[in-house]
Amino acid sequence: MSITSPTTNAATNDTTPTVTLSVGALTGDPSSVTLNVYTGDAVAGDPVAVTVTKTLGVWSATLAELTEGKYTLQAVAVDDVGNSRTSTAVTFNVDTTLPTASIESSRGA
Repeated sequence: MSITSPTTNAATNDTTPTVTLSVGALTGDPSSVTLNVYTGDAVAGDPVAVTVTKTLGVWSATLAELTEGKYTLQAVAVDDVGNSRTSTAVTFNVDTTLPTASIESSRGA
């Protein structure tokens, strides 16, 4: 199991990004997946847990409104008999600040 989007160190201006995962589809593979969302660039502190749903074979979750900053995602999958596994963490950045631009003009003599 792995988080396929966003990718590590990605930047987005979407404050409600959709997270997609690659999860096994064989008998005994996960029947439920929870996505833990941490504020910052590490798996630390109290995460917000988001239920991941499977629609037409794709596991995904749309996150609630995020403010600007770094976030770390880690998924936990549980199979039908209670075995669990954890994905590699993915850190990404939400950046909604528009770049600044300046125009300088010079007059010829």
